[in-house]
Amino acid sequence: MAKKEKINKEQEELKQRRQYNIDHNLPSEELKDIRKNLWLHNTLYKIMSLFNTISGFEKDFERYKFDFNGKKTAIQLSDIIYLESFLHEITIHTSSNFYKYSSTFNKMMSLINSTNIVRIHKSYAVNLFWVKEIYKEKLLLRNGVTLKIGKKYQQDVLASYKEYLLKWCIYF
Repeated sequence: MAKKEKINKEQEELKQRRQYNIDHNLPSEELKDIRKNLWLHNTLYKIMSLFNTISGFEKDFERYKFDFNGKKTAIQLSDIIYLESFLHEITIHTSSNFYKYSSTFNKMMSLINSTNIVRIHKSYAVNLFWVKEIYKEKLLLRNGVTLKIGKKYQQDVLASYKEYLLKWCIYF
């Protein structure tokens, strides 16, 4: 009986981690803190979207449309945390869910065509709003996920992030 309860508990924890797209290696205290603060980040991003709309940066708040499980699905670009590619399967990670569909990474990036979503690796692109810290070879997102920065993309990632920060310094 105890073994079954332990399995159920592990499955429930895994479900919660997937719900928030949080790295599975974080200690439970950090997970709780991240969950408490996710709503704050989302609210801040909604406020920033208002500034973007007013200031002419509406492109990032358009909707990206794709097929998901046989249905037409649309996600606001500002809700995307990061994009992941494996072979020809694209995974779009948002603060509340993730979506998988078939496409090439280059095709998806050209369809999105946003200055805030930047390619950092042959398999990853991130929304710069969600970047918490950047190191030479990796970056940490606000939801606790760590992603590797490809050597080929390091200079472009830093330049894009600096430009992004300067753009937002004007408004705050």
